[in-house]
Amino acid sequence: GARLLEIIRAEDYLELTFKVYGSYSYEVRDTDIEGGTHPREIGVTIAFSPVKFYPEGITVEHRISTALDLMLHIYAHIDMGANNATNYDPGYIEKIKQAKMNESSVYSDAALDLEKELAEISDWAKRDMRVVRLAFMSAYIEDPWNLIAGLRALAGQSDQMSRLSPTEQATVTGFSRMLNLSMNDKRLVGLLADIMYKEYTKFYSRHHSVMALDYDDRADAFRALMTEVGVAAIAPYMKEAGFHNLKVWLSEGRRVAGWGLSDGSKVGAVVPLPEEGEDGYRAYFTFVHEITHRLSDPIVLKATGLDPSKRDTAHGSEGYEAHRAVESGVILADYWIFKTYDEELRDKYLEWCRSYSISDPLLVPLDEALKQEIREAFSRR
Repeated sequence: GARLLEIIRAEDYLELTFKVYGSYSYEVRDTDIEGGTHPREIGVTIAFSPVKFYPEGITVEHRISTALDLMLHIYAHIDMGANNATNYDPGYIEKIKQAKMNESSVYSDAALDLEKELAEISDWAKRDMRVVRLAFMSAYIEDPWNLIAGLRALAGQSDQMSRLSPTEQATVTGFSRMLNLSMNDKRLVGLLADIMYKEYTKFYSRHHSVMALDYDDRADAFRALMTEVGVAAIAPYMKEAGFHNLKVWLSEGRRVAGWGLSDGSKVGAVVPLPEEGEDGYRAYFTFVHEITHRLSDPIVLKATGLDPSKRDTAHGSEGYEAHRAVESGVILADYWIFKTYDEELRDKYLEWCRSYSISDPLLVPLDEALKQEIREAFSRR
């Protein structure tokens, strides 16, 4: 291991990708957190955890996480109404319904109607931003069974904490403090955990295992673009801010926009996995967008005097103005980053903006003095 690290550090660029492919057809029985057993046909086994080292002094860790995908799969069925943080996707829902219908001849219990099951959670999500924040817990607990146990612990089932590692227990405790759930909120979190348990045992565990190779192949589009473009465009800004370790979660379940988050010393983002045949630009620009928030948000919030603690993605809410301001700031910041780095990459970025109905980043609703400040901060080579 020590010798391998010496070799890695000696190279200008090295990509390590660890994959385990299998072509098996046999049945195992999973033992779940409730002590039950479930037959599961295994079509493929995959281990995916590449780390990329760049000459700019930046590392990027890539992840595909079953627990995160499970949570976002559930959230893709939760209609949050007019909320920029929504993951609701009717097209994805229909695709999953078809997958369940295809399995019903073999697995009669596959057709759980998630939208119907999640109706009460959807009502909660339309009035409470904490439902969005709750989903972030799935980025820090990678085992699906432990994620379900963590949700149940959050709901007040203290015996579930013993199933978790010390790090996972700390995660649950942290989310409990942040969310400050009422008794009814805890009941709803418990309901969410129960729905997730049923969906995972009846359908999603098998589905994710079968699709694993497809997900990995589709992730290649993002990896290839990262190899070509790398982090050179954003490296000067990342290093100046002290962000030398980045992390990206590529998720089939992330249907709309991205998530920005941290993992210890790593600054990270959850981005949509490229669809079959799609290039990696949508995932790449979403990744950069979420990372750049760390740099542009402080500039915007200081200039506007808006309170970041009240930021809310729900349209018409008290905190929506702060959300709109920081989103405008990051859109403009990335425009100047890409324009300064490469005109062709800037043109690709403008295509990405138009896919979100942003016709021109230069016209975002910020005052001219702030626009100039952002230009000066993000126009360095």
